[in-house]
Amino acid sequence: MAVLLRVTIPLLHLFVLTQVIQPFAPQWADAAQASVEAQVVVVDVIFVLDNSGSMRSNDPQFLTRKAVKDFVKAISDALSIDGRVGIIVFDGSARLVQALTNTHVAHAADLAAILQSTLDFSGQRTNSPSGIERALYELRNSGRADAQQAIILVTDGDIDTGNSADDTETSRWLREDLAEESRAGDIRIFGIAFTEAADYQLMQALALKANANYYRAIQASDLDSAITDVLAQISTSKQSTIADLRVASDAPVIEPSTATPLPHVSSESAQTGSSRLERYGWLPVAVFLVAGSLLCRRRRGLASEKLADIRPLSIPCGLPQRRNYSI
Repeated sequence: MAVLLRVTIPLLHLFVLTQVIQPFAPQWADAAQASVEAQVVVVDVIFVLDNSGSMRSNDPQFLTRKAVKDFVKAISDALSIDGRVGIIVFDGSARLVQALTNTHVAHAADLAAILQSTLDFSGQRTNSPSGIERALYELRNSGRADAQQAIILVTDGDIDTGNSADDTETSRWLREDLAEESRAGDIRIFGIAFTEAADYQLMQALALKANANYYRAIQASDLDSAITDVLAQISTSKQSTIADLRVASDAPVIEPSTATPLPHVSSESAQTGSSRLERYGWLPVAVFLVAGSLLCRRRRGLASEKLADIRPLSIPCGLPQRRNYSI
């Protein structure tokens, strides 16, 4: 019987593993992988950097370069962020100096070289709308659909194209057309200004329409704080930013559930598992019944052998038998 049990139990374990658990293992593995991937935030960010000559006096230590490098390093070090960063510099016109590049691929030395050679504050004008348009174009054509997309504008002054009429028209273009395009494309535009002389009315209107914020970075610590806050805002999932999209209303806002869905099992896999259970569901019961029957028979056989070994007490012939009489 011991031999039978040693053979039966491993076979039963094998049956449960191959016929019950294995059919559903791929679905459970896919669900676990999807859960891990859902925790990673995908981010595409483009810096739009003012390269006009006035930046040299407002940012003499080139803190803008350091802010970009620190931002890229922070995304690269964050395991929960899959980030890409691009860079556009502008003065009288805008130029893409680094396309969207994965932060894990971009090397610090290469990034420093790009900033060193392209951001030297030697430009003559401040055409920030051209920089915003170039960034929107890059995100529209190269951005990832599932990414949090954002533009970070760093400047120190008003729009200056060299013509006051053009300045007014360009400002309107940024405030209305480009801001509307960013809102429609779910692209947030954050503004960081180095001086109090910047057009904060324009930056506020732009940030409000693009669901973002704007910052004054008069001191170096202000720039670090602004960059940290921007990173915190864009590194949250799209579901968690629904509170930022609410409008003033007395009606309650119903937020989508963020609960992790149950593992999905396709109908074909379910039918396969069901048919296997229907086909082999009796086998464990039969195995235990047979084992139980054999065990019972074995015990009965042992009992019979013990009874057979007990011999009746015999009295030798010719000896008188003692009788007890009651008086």
